[in-house]
Amino acid sequence: ALWSEMYNPDKITLLPGWTERHISNDLERHKGYFPYKDMDETKLRKAMAAYYANVSHIDYYVGRMVDILKNKGIYDNTLIIYTSDHGDYMGYHNLILKGGYMYDPLMKVPLIIKYPNQEKKGSVSEALINNIDIAPTILTQAGCRVGKYMTGLDMKNGEDGRDYIFAETGVGIEYMVRSRTSKLLWCKSEQLSQFFDLEEDPFELNNLIDEPDYQWEV
Repeated sequence: ALWSEMYNPDKITLLPGWTERHISNDLERHKGYFPYKDMDETKLRKAMAAYYANVSHIDYYVGRMVDILKNKGIYDNTLIIYTSDHGDYMGYHNLILKGGYMYDPLMKVPLIIKYPNQEKKGSVSEALINNIDIAPTILTQAGCRVGKYMTGLDMKNGEDGRDYIFAETGVGIEYMVRSRTSKLLWCKSEQLSQFFDLEEDPFELNNLIDEPDYQWEV
């Protein structure tokens, strides 16, 4: 069977954060890679089925590589990091792909680490981490010195992580500052900036950037 036929679009469950219509300034921030105004549930389901098939395809070949490492007897001494550079909206706010606001589906990328000798096997960390933490983690595992100007953390030993995560889109087009409980999306075009209370609004639907209760002195 073809990978593309692996998932039935009609049986897929739409993900949390999906909305029937676009909201706030989403289309002003980014028009999308095709006309988002034409997006509907049928098209979303087809896109999700193809995306799930793509992920299953990747997983299959990662599994083959793991089998090769085991057959060669070097699996136990191998560091494996499975991650991505970004996520996909997958219907969040009725969007797909990437390119717009740094909402959580884009920013919360997969990260699975298999340390040598299966250290920390089965453990799950809730620490806030960043892609800049990958290189120091690899260098530390390899017994190499971490560069003086590398600001990332060793994920194996830096379990507390950090209080805030920072990210940037383009050259100052949009900045993200995220804690466990809130997120600021500060845009070069200030009228597009957003602030979310993630405890009350985990799907980033209610922009509080102009609310007096959320203002602070700089």
